[in-house]
Amino acid sequence: MPTCDIPQEYQICPVPYFHSACFKECNSGTARAKRSAAFQNLTFNQNGMQYGLNNDIHEAGNSCTGNCGDAVGTVYTRWGRKTCNNGSSELIYEGIVGGSWFEHTGAAVNPLCLPTQPLWNRFNDGLSNHAFMYGAEYEGDSNSIFSLQNSRKLYNENIPCAVCRTKSRNSIVMVPARNVCYPGWTLEYQGYLMAGGYGHKASSMYVCVDEAPEVTESGFRDEDGKLFYTVEAKCGSLPCPEYIDGRELTCAELYIQDGEERHVTMDRQSIVGGSWYEHTGAAVNPLCLPTQPLWNRFVEGSTNHAVMHGAEYEGFPAGIFSMQNSKSRTLLNENIPCAVCRTKSRNSIVMVPARNVCYPGWTLEYQGYLMAGYLGHKASSMYVCVDEAPEVTESGFRDENGKLFHTVEAKCGSLPCPEYIDGRELTCAKLFKFSLNLRNKI
Repeated sequence: MPTCDIPQEYQICPVPYFHSACFKECNSGTARAKRSAAFQNLTFNQNGMQYGLNNDIHEAGNSCTGNCGDAVGTVYTRWGRKTCNNGSSELIYEGIVGGSWFEHTGAAVNPLCLPTQPLWNRFNDGLSNHAFMYGAEYEGDSNSIFSLQNSRKLYNENIPCAVCRTKSRNSIVMVPARNVCYPGWTLEYQGYLMAGGYGHKASSMYVCVDEAPEVTESGFRDEDGKLFYTVEAKCGSLPCPEYIDGRELTCAELYIQDGEERHVTMDRQSIVGGSWYEHTGAAVNPLCLPTQPLWNRFVEGSTNHAVMHGAEYEGFPAGIFSMQNSKSRTLLNENIPCAVCRTKSRNSIVMVPARNVCYPGWTLEYQGYLMAGYLGHKASSMYVCVDEAPEVTESGFRDENGKLFHTVEAKCGSLPCPEYIDGRELTCAKLFKFSLNLRNKI
């Protein structure tokens, strides 16, 4: 831990810590405002290096410039573009989208934004046929859906990306099925949801691609790799007519600046959406969808490339979840609601599996049970933490399948027993901490 040269009277946080190894950080906007004037010319030293109030590191004897606000920001990826929102974000690096081959059953699901100039360490040249990284291409009806103001066409073109850092926002969220802001939030960019083809062997993830995408300089090559398709709504457990069968879903990246905690609202109740449980090319990440979607350009009718279904509770024994918030005596086959939340003053939040009690120094946001897709289904899934007293949507019991949630049981073997117990349902908890104490580790 560096030795701080800041006078004691300005050390506002109850638990001191250093943000980006550069300056003392606190929770409230008021604390930052007090610090802004008082700390302008202050530094702290570690190992002969002098650190100022921004994220830069300078040799001893050279002063830093900037103020506390310079180091407050959130990193996100702008899929399909080479630049960031210049007025509000700074470019960390321009890159190309990479991922797994669309027909590999053991594919890594998450696309990455790869730098255009990779750096290497130790290596063994030649293919070992274990895990690969490919480039990515636009597929499907992308030419009809997206704006072509930044390219003449998109189909089979390679996909660029940009990793960006917001200059003054401390919260950013991707909202599916909307391209207009909620009150209190500001638009970073809007676009369309994209994912892999549901019939492919490789699973994928839903991502938000800019509505006016660019292509890489390599041009049209049609060499496949990681393939991106627009995502269409699919009626059933996904409520229609609010959602329209076969219509392409929009998305938006929204941000809010620190201190804007008042009058910030999203939908009072949203619904969980995801891929069909038997689709081999399923997008693994469930999304929290608004109950009233908003549309942009679309092509009516299903193209059967990438789809969005609703979600249902499935296959867990009675007595696991509390029924205090459910309108029915059972959760089985009920549709699943969700809420997108923003902590107003927590600096760190983490989901801890197999625990429902806090670690020292942390506070409980909520506790529940781990849930995921069924192990025998064709679709891959993700572990999520579902509240121990879950609710159901107003549409009620429908048993129309879609994205299915099962409780997760421990399985002895490489998982150590008797600490874990074979066949027992695993708990989970969301924990938060008001300020990051670098000396506390979990």
